[in-house]
Formats: sequence, structure tokens, C-alpha cells
Amino acid sequence: MADHGEADGVGFDENRMAQPTLRFRGPAPPPTPVMRGPPPLLRPPPPPFGLMRGPPPPPAPALRTAAL
Repeated sequence: MADHGEADGVGFDENRMAQPTLRFRGPAPPPTPVMRGPPPLLRPPPPPFGLMRGPPPPPAPALRTAAL
């Protein structure tokens, strides 16, 4: 049991030394308004989605007769 306790003590020491690094590395300072663009919703969608606006085109009659 003593060995197990020592191993836990070493583990806790390692965690204590590793936590500050994780704590400082995690939260990054917010980017300046100039660097980050407008919010994602206000930005126009990528080309494939931008071209898909509007009602879908009517199905081609040739494909309809081929399906029937």
C-alpha cells in the first residue's frame, strides 16, 4: 500500500506541475477586431452554397420520360 501511495504522490506532483502550463496555454487572448472578420452568419456562404440559392430548377422532361 505504501508503494501505491508514493506512486499517487508522484502523480499528483506531476499534475500540479503540468496544470499551470495547461492553464496558461488554454485560454488565448481574443483576436483584435481588425484580424477577425465579421461574424460567420453575416459572411456570405462558400460558392457551392451561394449558387444553390433560390427554388430548385424544374426536372428535365427527358429525364422524367426515361424514368417512366
